[in-house]
Amino acid sequence: MGIGLAWFRYQPASTPVFRGVEQTMGLEVEVAGGNLNARWAPASGAHGYELQTFAADGQLMESIPAKGTSVAIELRAAAAPAYVEVVALDDFGQTMLRSQCVRL
Repeated sequence: MGIGLAWFRYQPASTPVFRGVEQTMGLEVEVAGGNLNARWAPASGAHGYELQTFAADGQLMESIPAKGTSVAIELRAAAAPAYVEVVALDDFGQTMLRSQCVRL
């Protein structure tokens, strides 16, 4: 008769590698006087952020890096974006969280 011994090691929960679409961050956008002002709450562990602007057809127009939680840009009438979103970046520059795409 043998004795079985089960051994396991406790591993605390870690941050998931897969970051799904269910993890979104809020984005507040205001357009006034030819300027776009965007602000968002800080994301835990974010190394930086990018405000991304998109044309009406969904093409990326510009990606504006930000260390803080707000960006102000001047809008050009001929090339004004139709949508904006913000992404939080980790230490490797990979997207951690993404906001909803906001229509302007």
